[in-house]
Amino acid sequence: EHVLTDIPISTNPFVQWIMCGGYPDLECSHPYLSAEGHQALRDAADRIEFVHQDLVSHLGSQPLGTYQAHNLSNVPEYLSEEEHHSLLEAILGASSPGARLAYWNLLVPRSRPEALAGRLQRHPAEAALLLEGDRAFVYGGFQLESVV
Repeated sequence: EHVLTDIPISTNPFVQWIMCGGYPDLECSHPYLSAEGHQALRDAADRIEFVHQDLVSHLGSQPLGTYQAHNLSNVPEYLSEEEHHSLLEAILGASSPGARLAYWNLLVPRSRPEALAGRLQRHPAEAALLLEGDRAFVYGGFQLESVV
């Protein structure tokens, strides 16, 4: 109800796709499909590196401080608790202090385990506000955490 009544459909690419099977106006769809978004991707092309390696192995091969932000989508959803913990450990090993992690929960509630509380800080209030405005309305939770 929130997504269909509080967020204009004209600015919600997820609802546009579901209801129309496409985007009536690319400028009002996903930002990367707009002319400005496309230009930003072009400008960043020489800084984009494709990695053909599983995430934990890649992170494990990177020095501390390599990354400052992580968008995990809903990857933790498909991991066991032990695998999620290993992923977070790998992120901690490749990140600088203050690095932020963002990920969504669909059916499986995942967040930083208490064993990592001294190294990874949760931001539940900010995450709740971001989830409320999220146009991808299928998720039941959003996690925002930062490296201490």
